[in-house]
Amino acid sequence: MRKLNFAFLFIVFSCACTQSQTQYLPESTVLKIMEAKYDTLRTLLKDSLAQGIKNINDYSNAFSAEEKFRLDSLIEDFKKQKGLRIVVFSFDSLMTSMDSVYEVTQIAGTKNRINTTIGFSLTYRAIYIWNDSLINNSVLNQHETKTIIDEKFIPPFRKGDYFKGTFEGIAAIIQRISINSRN
Repeated sequence: MRKLNFAFLFIVFSCACTQSQTQYLPESTVLKIMEAKYDTLRTLLKDSLAQGIKNINDYSNAFSAEEKFRLDSLIEDFKKQKGLRIVVFSFDSLMTSMDSVYEVTQIAGTKNRINTTIGFSLTYRAIYIWNDSLINNSVLNQHETKTIIDEKFIPPFRKGDYFKGTFEGIAAIIQRISINSRN
């Protein structure tokens, strides 16, 4: 009986040891996987942008229908007053990567001639505001934009209140542009 138990334990131990060995993928395979991932990201974003840009493009479902309406109303009122366009993108994890929130926001703003583009990813905890050269050189510089992100967007975002952070951030952008355009 002892020999049977010993043999059984030896077999179980041997199997456990052989299965725990890690096999790494070759670098070329990893690069192919990453390439395919980024191609998918680009395709998803391109397809969604082809459907048309709204003031609020909520791909991560960060806002309720009522919150989208309130944000859209705030932006539309500003657009009627100043003739400048602000657009918000909340990207889901398939549309951006940790490193690409900045690039995707800038590309969306540039290609669609948006004056101020706000892009954020809740998954990657990243936010970026891109201003075109008209805004950046005259009424809202990068330092002011960073201050708005740090003071208006991030504190409510940390508490999970994405609507409040976005609303206060947009309101601060509108206020700063309005004040600076008078001077």
